[in-house]
Amino acid sequence: MNEHILPRPPNYDFWGTLRFLRFGSYDQTTSLTKHEFQQARWYPSGPATLILRDTPHEIRVSALGPGAAHAIASAEDLLGLNDVSPTLAGHPVVERLSKRCRGVRLSKSASFSDRLIQIILQQRIEWQQAATQWRHLVRRHGSIAPCDQLRLPPASLQLRRATLLELRRMNIAEQQGRILLEVARLADRIDTWANSSTEELRYRLQHIRGIGPWTTEMTLALYWAEADAVPTGDYALPHSVAYALEGEHRSNDSRMLELLHPFRPHRGRIIRWIMGENIAPPRRSHRARKSRDFE
Repeated sequence: MNEHILPRPPNYDFWGTLRFLRFGSYDQTTSLTKHEFQQARWYPSGPATLILRDTPHEIRVSALGPGAAHAIASAEDLLGLNDVSPTLAGHPVVERLSKRCRGVRLSKSASFSDRLIQIILQQRIEWQQAATQWRHLVRRHGSIAPCDQLRLPPASLQLRRATLLELRRMNIAEQQGRILLEVARLADRIDTWANSSTEELRYRLQHIRGIGPWTTEMTLALYWAEADAVPTGDYALPHSVAYALEGEHRSNDSRMLELLHPFRPHRGRIIRWIMGENIAPPRRSHRARKSRDFE
């Protein structure tokens, strides 16, 4: 087992930084507790399970499997140790959030295409349903991880072999399944774009049918440490932002962008804080999320 030690920044929030990397409580690829994180992933040199242990003064990094060296090399970005969380001013709620969430760093994953697949599953449906689909996908097309408890997610080559019928049996809509298969086909290219520049990535992704601003910006905001990414086209997010900042129960993209505009280039960071604090207007009744993307 390869091991490495990283210094722990003051006031670092281990759980808050990594919480969105686990896709639901029953994600077979990822385990997260208050002080330990384990994740099975494919890396350029092969599969590996990355293990992060949080201690008062350091973060211990280890990995198992052929891709262990790449996994350890990705840990610093995954932990957001290169990110500096600012203290923002100009609005009392934002000021309180920036102080309360000062230990939350923006995490950057090793592969953009891997995370893009998880966000695609959330198009048109509730997050809990998408987490169930992810669990089925991992069970069917994933494989045993280099550890005892976890499973590897489907590698792009494995996912390309899936059929629309198989995906449909997992309650993944046909149109959504087509997008997943296309992203699997282009996975290496997508990761090259992502490692080039954010603007190049945005430009290229808009030409993939079914990937629109919501899918791109949500992946950038949650998994690619893009501090100013703002997902538009979401049913609930504008309501949450307006409720958090102004106490308004109903909103839209225009109003959300208006409220966030003074805080550029940290609009996505504020959204991340709001999501992490689970701030949302009280639900009056259950409503399905409106259609997103599939453009």
